[in-house]
Amino acid sequence: MPFCQRENETIKHLFWDCNVIQPFIHEFTTWVVDKCNSIEHLDLNCSSFMFGTTKYGLMFNKILMKTKQYIYKCKMRERIPYLNALKFEIRHLFEIEKSIALKQSKLEKLNSLWEPLMYLCVP
Repeated sequence: MPFCQRENETIKHLFWDCNVIQPFIHEFTTWVVDKCNSIEHLDLNCSSFMFGTTKYGLMFNKILMKTKQYIYKCKMRERIPYLNALKFEIRHLFEIEKSIALKQSKLEKLNSLWEPLMYLCVP
């Protein structure tokens, strides 16, 4: 059953068209632009949200994947997605990657990859 209880659920509807998801995506994009100096305008459309984009770097695509995973998890738990919960998941993802990088002595590489989006990883 879709979040909105109105439409047939397709992948496109679940992750983009749903009237419950669209405000969440808008809130997400506003948050990213507010937090990241390197992104003045986040131009997300259905295709770039679903499949990623080369415009904002590899870690941004990882964040998009985490966002879609979070939306799906909310759908399966029959809960409305909230930005604060997604923020926590993104911070947790960064902390896991940081822990791995420390063990492999690759913290500098991790920091260079995450640098444009680092402000998304702090409370």
